[in-house]
Amino acid sequence: AKFDDDTEILELHHPDANSLSFRPNIKKDLQKFIDWIGPLCPENGPDPVSLYRADNRGSTDTEYPSISLLSLNSLHELSKKIGADLDPRRFRGNIWLSGGKPFEEFNWVDQEIAIGNVRLKVVERIERCNATKANPINGKKDIDTLMSLQSNYGHKDFGVYCEVLTSGRLSCGDQLILS
Repeated sequence: AKFDDDTEILELHHPDANSLSFRPNIKKDLQKFIDWIGPLCPENGPDPVSLYRADNRGSTDTEYPSISLLSLNSLHELSKKIGADLDPRRFRGNIWLSGGKPFEEFNWVDQEIAIGNVRLKVVERIERCNATKANPINGKKDIDTLMSLQSNYGHKDFGVYCEVLTSGRLSCGDQLILS
């Protein structure tokens, strides 16, 4: 997906469908989207009927503005348990950390952390959804990440949600400091 702020055109690409360019705020274009996405939805699932704009709000899975913090070490450990190299894009993380122990980030809930000059409060663990089962290249479900998390760790959590306390610029190599 790619959105052009100037033209307000959204471009969508999927390996099992023709590409689509449309303006979500134009009613006739919206119908093009509904017709395009329908065949890509599960047969027994709900049919798409509309698309909604959420002003002044990021697209998050929480009731509060949040960013996700995930660990490459957790990803590598889960990959070993599954027996396949998991692409980080499968988990749609905002910030990826390297170093530390796998799943160590779960211990930071209710704590403040600093990365560079950015301060965050770790709010909660992320319970993952079926989207993580889909290959980020082709969109097809190919690995049951949820079953693997449940059977290996007793939960379906991967990563943590954070609230931004102080914004700033992050750079690769910035160190994380627990408060």
